[in-house]
Amino acid sequence: MKESLTPKQKKKLKSVYIRRRVLLLLLLMAIVIGICLFTPFFNIKKVEVVGNNTISAEQILETAAIPQNVNMFKISTGKAKKALLQIPELETVKIRRVLPSKIKIEVTESLPVMYFSYQSGYVVTNDAGRVLAITDSVEGMNLLNMTGLEIKNAKIREKISVQDTGKFDIIINTIQELNRAGLLPEIRSGHFDNLANIHFYLHDGTKVIFGKVSNAEDLEYTVSFFKEVLGQAHRGEGAYIDLTVPERTISGFIEPPKPSPDPEIPEDEEGEDDAGTTGENGETKQEDTQAESQEPESND
Repeated sequence: MKESLTPKQKKKLKSVYIRRRVLLLLLLMAIVIGICLFTPFFNIKKVEVVGNNTISAEQILETAAIPQNVNMFKISTGKAKKALLQIPELETVKIRRVLPSKIKIEVTESLPVMYFSYQSGYVVTNDAGRVLAITDSVEGMNLLNMTGLEIKNAKIREKISVQDTGKFDIIINTIQELNRAGLLPEIRSGHFDNLANIHFYLHDGTKVIFGKVSNAEDLEYTVSFFKEVLGQAHRGEGAYIDLTVPERTISGFIEPPKPSPDPEIPEDEEGEDDAGTTGENGETKQEDTQAESQEPESND
């Protein structure tokens, strides 16, 4: 007859059983890790880049420095990600292992939108005010020229440090709202020197007056009217669109456009017209007399 186990013995047997299960699990994990790390089946055969538009895949691959024909579990994706985030134009980076042999690099880009005067040059930022470049020249960049903000400090990949943070927030909110509306490509410069008279200039010279924007709701309302009237308003140098009261938008010219000059008449043509019409010192009359004298006399 089998003797029953005491509670102490049962507890001991249970502990032995658990330890054996854990050891077996660890052994299986070690085998799997060994296979993953040392089998050529998981060697990298392809590194794919997605999400890039302005930055070349070659630059991203070179910066990430992920080697081919190396086991994918032996590389440090964290190190590659850190290196890629040193590229100012990259907003986010995600690196994934795609079994059995591919590494996928997913990026989102941060596009340059505007520039501010800074020290003896310029600081270029995205629409959130994050610094993408500090440069001596912005020639050929086709970016928004922004005025009215004093910059204390600027570091690559960080937001600009400014004297007036309230004004900075208004600028960023306005630019981002214009960006969402798809209007930024129309705009040449933005002027926030006086927050009661915020205004912009379009590429064709048209001045767009926002006036004072009190809150996000007012800003969205103003931008929506701007988009609606843009195709119907007067455009060009000297033209303006006044959105100070959006529902009573005014469009016109600060100075009336100058009329096109009359086409020049060649001197020889002008002389001919004068001789045949008005003449001077009785020339027309003399020609008429000569013409009459040449007519044959009638025989009555």
